[in-house]
Amino acid sequence: MVRFQNHTRQIVKNNILLIVLVIIAFSIGVYFGSTKTTSRNDFSKENKITNDFSVENLKSVGKLVVMQAVLKEITTSEINIDERGYALGSPKKAAYIITFDVEFSYDLRNGPLTVTTSPDNDGNKTATVEMPPVDIVYHIKDLQVYDEKKGTWWGIPQEISVGEKNELIQKAKQNAFRQAKGFITSYKYQYENSASITLKLLAEAFNVNLPSTNIKYQKTSKEILGNQL
Repeated sequence: MVRFQNHTRQIVKNNILLIVLVIIAFSIGVYFGSTKTTSRNDFSKENKITNDFSVENLKSVGKLVVMQAVLKEITTSEINIDERGYALGSPKKAAYIITFDVEFSYDLRNGPLTVTTSPDNDGNKTATVEMPPVDIVYHIKDLQVYDEKKGTWWGIPQEISVGEKNELIQKAKQNAFRQAKGFITSYKYQYENSASITLKLLAEAFNVNLPSTNIKYQKTSKEILGNQL
């Protein structure tokens, strides 16, 4: 048994894998696939696709996934009062290695989204886009027991019951979720840059210039604990 490490937070940096997924083909396919297979008369006014770089065209992309990451967290949890309601002299503890699949995306269909275009000095169009908040979803991919430690009551060792193991795991998941949220903020530049690359290429498809400085991102994000084991 590995000796119990009495810590509350450790990030396994060497096991972090970041995969930038720029969904260029998918996004452009949605635009041009829609206009090729569907006539204008088939669209209602609110869903009408035009030949302009517009809110309607961006909304047709739907969910824009810009980056994914695999993140490992080592976290601990403990129980100070056992199932009988007895206060333990020393708590029952467990440490876990929890692996998350983290997805960064923008809900272009339902999120607040604005697009404005104006002619520049050369007669070309330049756009400004205000993006909705980023959605960051954490899916628990794997959970491994790193170490467990019995508690004591009046100096007598107390085993960890099945119910208490489940309680420790649930606490550990919430702890790891909070840790991951704190760590993942350091990747704000990467996922916003990935989104900017996609948006600029989409704008170019409509002969519209979209400088990176004209893409406005929200300071807030929506973070969700998704699928769990």
